[in-house]
Amino acid sequence: MFYSLILFFLAAVAVFFRVKDLKVLRNDYKMNIASLKVKENKLKKNLHLVDKRFHGLEGRINETFFMCELAGKVSSVLDKESILRILKEEMQSLSSIEDIDFFPQKKKGYLLFRLETKPSVFMAVKVKSKQIKNNVKIIVKMANLCIEKSSLYKKLQTLSMHDSLTGIYNRRYFNSRLNEEFERVEKFKLSLSLLMVDIDHFKKINDNYGHLVGDVVLKEVSKIIKKNIREIDFTARYGGEEFVVILQETDKDGAIFVGERIRENIASKIIKAFDEDVKTTVSLGLASYPQDSRYPGMLLELADKALYRAKNKGRNRLEYF
Repeated sequence: MFYSLILFFLAAVAVFFRVKDLKVLRNDYKMNIASLKVKENKLKKNLHLVDKRFHGLEGRINETFFMCELAGKVSSVLDKESILRILKEEMQSLSSIEDIDFFPQKKKGYLLFRLETKPSVFMAVKVKSKQIKNNVKIIVKMANLCIEKSSLYKKLQTLSMHDSLTGIYNRRYFNSRLNEEFERVEKFKLSLSLLMVDIDHFKKINDNYGHLVGDVVLKEVSKIIKKNIREIDFTARYGGEEFVVILQETDKDGAIFVGERIRENIASKIIKAFDEDVKTTVSLGLASYPQDSRYPGMLLELADKALYRAKNKGRNRLEYF
């Protein structure tokens, strides 16, 4: 009986301490749960920030790729109007762009960016977020570089095709154009005439008045020639004091009329060059397609021979075959 009581007492003590341990464990469990909830809330908050930053980064990455693609599209374009059209079409696809257009003057309610065009043009942009503003600045800088390249290309193209003194076409471009015109007249069974024009005694003008006066004479003669032909016709400085004219869809009779008109206008003109009044005349040679030749090189040679015949016959005249 005594031993039973002792065993019962020991069992009760064990149960007491066990219950106490369980209470401690329960309190620890509750504290751990609370701590885990705090950590969970912090984690959710951090995940939200990460997600927000990721979406912001994704937007910037997309805009960066957009600018790279846009740069690729406009970098090869050499026409100013095409550059502006591509710029507008592509930027309208951005979700952060509300509106975009081009205006010759400033427009209220828009972000304004000056484009290096002549005359000046403003790119007016409405944005949904200010973040895109810096990217738009980069795009505008890129567009201005492309516009400048387009302008330089046009200047180079003009220089490569035109005579620097008179402003009319040069011999290299004339040779290309003559072949093109022959292809056209052969295809459509049309006529074509070629005039060679040479200023008489031009060396004497340079010797008597100087090369600056001679340059003025060349300019004025080229202006008279251009004034007396149609817009569809073509004139070029062939070399020195010699000019060449392609008269499109013009037979020999029509070309004689044009040639004589050019000759008479030059002969009657008093050219004012600085302090000098200069009078000059021209000799002309004419050849026509298809009557004289069906080949561009031969037609040019025939016109040149006719020109020298006019020179040998006393100048200030038109000769033809």
